[in-house]
Formats: sequence, C-alpha cells, structure tokens
Amino acid sequence: MKIKIPPHADPIITEESLAKISPSELANNDNSNHNKSNNFIVIAKHEGEKERVYQMLGIKHDEKQFISVLPSPTHLFLTSSLEFFEVSQKIKSDEFIRFGKRGNDTNLFILDFSYGCTNQSYTSYIKAVTSSVIMLVSALESFMNQIIPTNFSYTKENKHGKTNYNQKKIENGISFKEKLESVVPLAIKQNDFWETRRENLEVINELYNHRKNMIHLKTKSKDELNRYSEVFSEMLSFDLFKAISATINVFNSIEKDFVEIEEE
Repeated sequence: MKIKIPPHADPIITEESLAKISPSELANNDNSNHNKSNNFIVIAKHEGEKERVYQMLGIKHDEKQFISVLPSPTHLFLTSSLEFFEVSQKIKSDEFIRFGKRGNDTNLFILDFSYGCTNQSYTSYIKAVTSSVIMLVSALESFMNQIIPTNFSYTKENKHGKTNYNQKKIENGISFKEKLESVVPLAIKQNDFWETRRENLEVINELYNHRKNMIHLKTKSKDELNRYSEVFSEMLSFDLFKAISATINVFNSIEKDFVEIEEE
C-alpha cells in the first residue's frame, strides 16, 4: 500500500491567503537571499490548476541547498508507519524463514546469535515494529491537533470546578485519550462520532498504550531477565495493520479522502 503525501498546505491564491504571507517570507523568493534562510514561500501553477501558495523548506548538503514543498506531517508520519510495518513483514516472510533453524518442537525455529550479540534480522524486525507504532501515534496526534479550530474551546470539569481550554492548552494540557474520545467529536461537531466506530477507538487506544509503554519503558519486574519481556511481547503480539487501517478509517471519516491510496 502506498499513500499519497500532499503538501503541508497549498491554498489557492486569494487576497486572504496572500495577506498571511509576511514581506520577509516573500523576500526569500529572491535568489540573492536564498542563503539567509531555509524557509521559502512559493507561488506555483500546475497545468490545468489554479495558482497556489506553497511553503518550501531548504535542506543544505555539500554547500548546496535543495528545496521542495513541505509535506503534511500527518501523512509523513502515517506513511513512515506503513513503510516500517511493511519492512517488518518482509523480514518475517523472507529472513525469518530463510535463517530460522528448527528446534525440537516442529513449530519452533531459532534465529542464531553470537556471544554478546543479538540476531540482526530479529533485532531489525523489532526496530521496524517499534518505529511503526511510534510513527502511527505521531500521525494521530498531528491530525487531532490539526483539526481543532483556532477559536475552539473545551470545558473540563474536575473537583476544583470547570476549566476552559483553548486550542493551545488542548494541545499541551489534554491527554491523548481524552483528546481522542472527548475533544475530537466536539471539534468536528459530531458528538456521536465514536458510537459506530467503537472497534476503531479500542484498537487506537491499545496502540497508544503500546507506544506509551515503549517510550517510557518502565520496568515491570525486579528480575533482570524479565524486566522488559512483557512490554515487548505485548507490542509484538498486537495487530498493527488493524491499527493502521483503523487510523486511516478515522481520518477519512472526519475529512473525506484525507488519505488517498496511490495505484501501485
């Protein structure tokens, strides 16, 4: 599966969109200033399309600067998650099968390791799964922050009374779970959003728990040998593709065609 990665923002040129560009940003389009900043605002027109405003970012290498359109962070993280997942599946289907040595049990295969080292294929698989989990949660966090309107207000009740949260405070002061379950439905004006998507919600919450456990990696045993085995075992048993599919489903339910699958 390959997902189209759109620009971070590409508004059609209007007086309003041009008004949001500062003179200093426009100055970056002057070739004489290209070494003073990595940020560029570019007006471009593709054949058959209207002119649009693009944010471009420069990357310096070997005394040269290469620029292109800044991608949408949500799509960037989502595709990274999918790519890491596909790497993990290829390692299992190719390298595990090729290098695994059958043990006494007909269904048990050992991936050899040397003294003081782990098995490279096995380790690469765990790295790919872990990276996929982290990137998928990052995509969800980016998307949730993106869809909350700048003028949105969320009221939370606690034992001390009511507290109002504006967009910035929601981003920094509301937990992932509460933002997902409570804030998002209010922000998109669909209070019953999760009623028909309970399975998606449950798998995303489980995904987040795995990510939290991996990021903080708290020890769950005083026994040195078993200290991290439970955290890794639970994550590696998790249906990650189901979480990727649930995430895409939620994105497209909130914003039609937000995620577009490219033809292979």
